[in-house]
Amino acid sequence: MPGQHSWMRLSVRILGRFCDDPLLSVGCLVACFKGCETAYFARKWSGHLVSELDPAAIKRSDRNKHGLTRYIPNDVKRQVRQRDGFGCVICGSAFYTYEHFDPEFVEAEKHDLHGICLLCGTCHRRKTSGLLSTESLKAAVLNPKCTETGFSWGALDVGNEHPEIILGSFTAYKVKVLIEIYGEEIFSVLSPENPGGPYRINAALTDPDGKTILKIIENEWRTSSENWDVELVGPRMTVRRNLGEIILIIRSEPPHRLVVERLQMQHRGTTIQAHEGRDIIVRTAEGAEFKGFGYRGEECAVGIRVSSSGLAIGVGCSGGSISSGSIRSPEAPGARLGRNGACWCGSGLKYKRCHGRIV
Repeated sequence: MPGQHSWMRLSVRILGRFCDDPLLSVGCLVACFKGCETAYFARKWSGHLVSELDPAAIKRSDRNKHGLTRYIPNDVKRQVRQRDGFGCVICGSAFYTYEHFDPEFVEAEKHDLHGICLLCGTCHRRKTSGLLSTESLKAAVLNPKCTETGFSWGALDVGNEHPEIILGSFTAYKVKVLIEIYGEEIFSVLSPENPGGPYRINAALTDPDGKTILKIIENEWRTSSENWDVELVGPRMTVRRNLGEIILIIRSEPPHRLVVERLQMQHRGTTIQAHEGRDIIVRTAEGAEFKGFGYRGEECAVGIRVSSSGLAIGVGCSGGSISSGSIRSPEAPGARLGRNGACWCGSGLKYKRCHGRIV
């Protein structure tokens, strides 16, 4: 049965890519098909599979005729991102790949940043299908779409259930405004515009100097082309202020969670430092400070509020908890919140009965 043998050979090779043990791959395949001669296939194809998965063979197949691998050095990729404004040179999409266009990869002898550009999946298919010329790419590299508009863009996948927003170790669920500074809604979630539609996330995040690095406008994000570096890998976006200086990492877990793994921002004198697995620290221009870990607010009007009246955490929450936390005012530096003291949210309840309750 030559046709079946050919099909089985292909199936074995596919399974081999997902299994470290070639014999186990063959065994899994044989078990799935009745009537196959187990011993025959195990003897015939296991040896073939070992040669197919030979590391040297795989390494050779990843090189072009000049011996150049597909691995592009990180410094070259960063320079390409910086030049192209962190998005596709044609349409500005932040979902990009690195495209060798002059010359194409099969003819390239080195990874020259002048011959590499950022292309989104759609524009890449146009290029490989012959619908986008090398001449057009050369012109686009001289005037990338992102530098023309000032930003690269992408869309968040947000469902019709209220998303959970995680800021470092600060978790907000059904919170309308996560961050509010002197009346400005810095990070908020709006209800669906139409029944059954998605919730709408809005945000305006800045760097330690107060310069805008990321905007989210009703689930569409925009990263400034003036950033030093913006890198998108899978569901995670990283914004750097300089080499090794990360000021924002944001991760999407669609459709119901958005995680800000790391943030260093300043707005109108208020600084926010957030890092996944560490304390979140909020300091106001007047000297008030909140430092806490493991906070979870549910059904709040505002998660973090900075106003002329001071600093408040978990305003109007129907429920919530915190593993540890302290709030300091300019009048009482270093004062730590006791469990029998009044809760900082202004509810009139003791801390242990309000945001400090163990759930």
